[in-house]
Amino acid sequence: MQALGIAQALVDTHRDVLQRYTRAVAGGDESTADVTRGEAERSFSGIWDQLDTAAKLTREAGRDTSGYDQVSASGASHGVSIPEAATRREVAVEYGQFTTTRTYLATLHANDQGLNLARQALMSLWSAWPELAAQQNAASSQPVADLRPGGIFGFISRLFGG
Repeated sequence: MQALGIAQALVDTHRDVLQRYTRAVAGGDESTADVTRGEAERSFSGIWDQLDTAAKLTREAGRDTSGYDQVSASGASHGVSIPEAATRREVAVEYGQFTTTRTYLATLHANDQGLNLARQALMSLWSAWPELAAQQNAASSQPVADLRPGGIFGFISRLFGG
């Protein structure tokens, strides 16, 4: 079922989006931080939209959705990914002969409970479709193309400040 696969992909990549947001805040890149925070919010709401769709289709197929219904009814599942903007503070200053290096720490307040509940809901829906779960596990062991701008080398370059 496509909705489960999309929800799985969004859950799997959501932590990466949060890390990119935190790095942008720590680096003082407000523009990238704003864009990445928006991406995190769209990703988080997309997870629950896809889970809702998957639950509806599962229910229509006469399969058990009690695990999903219990998680969804808790109310803590929905909301925002980042309820409070990340904060940045200077933690070190190193003075060189020609440069000054400042190190910043970013603190992220993310909705970890909502993401953990999404994982729970996802697992309960996968269990309702064992034949699809087997296909998903086989597909996840296949190599995946790196579609980020610049590929893995661009990512490594950006990671080390290039």
